[in-house]
Amino acid sequence: MFFKDRAEAGAKLAERFPQQDYAGWSVVGIARGGAVVGAQVAKVLGIPLHVLVVEKLALRRGSLHVTSLGTAMVLGRRVRFIPDASTLKGSGSAAYATARTRSNSYNGGQLPSLASQRIILVDDGIVNGATFAAARMSLLSRRALPEIAAFPVVPPWVPAWIGSQDPPCKLVTWRVSTIAAPTGMFYFSFPDVVEEEITTSRLAGAS
Repeated sequence: MFFKDRAEAGAKLAERFPQQDYAGWSVVGIARGGAVVGAQVAKVLGIPLHVLVVEKLALRRGSLHVTSLGTAMVLGRRVRFIPDASTLKGSGSAAYATARTRSNSYNGGQLPSLASQRIILVDDGIVNGATFAAARMSLLSRRALPEIAAFPVVPPWVPAWIGSQDPPCKLVTWRVSTIAAPTGMFYFSFPDVVEEEITTSRLAGAS
């Protein structure tokens, strides 16, 4: 099973969503690839698309994930959530500034408040879950309701992991792989996503 590209993966992923009324829902695509996939999901479901940026920095022991919503997550021996990214120093502060700049570019301005909105959180794949976790924790801290996690394909450990989230989160995927393979393995074309493609994808998804 292979996808031609991220756009086709998003279209196929959209087929897996239950038939229901999605009024009041929004798609949040994790930049960069998740925005392209999410655009197709938003288009099929007829709901708005927003783009969330997560900047990752390698630490001596672990990693720092800074989001454009102004939060951060440190992944090391344990997970530590930082509710205010403006308190970060050095490279962390620079990552936050970059995340905000990119978010404004992708969303055509400041990301609107997502408080009380039901969210479908989309990415083009999942490796260890850190980026998704940082994005989900950020949305929850802003009182959004990330109730669905959506990926075109996931490794075998993901369904149980998503099912264990608190508050509850439902997984929508095209396929659960039997192997823990790199995300790009499932795409014929998996290039780096350029800035212009994310903006175009957002507009297509929101139309």
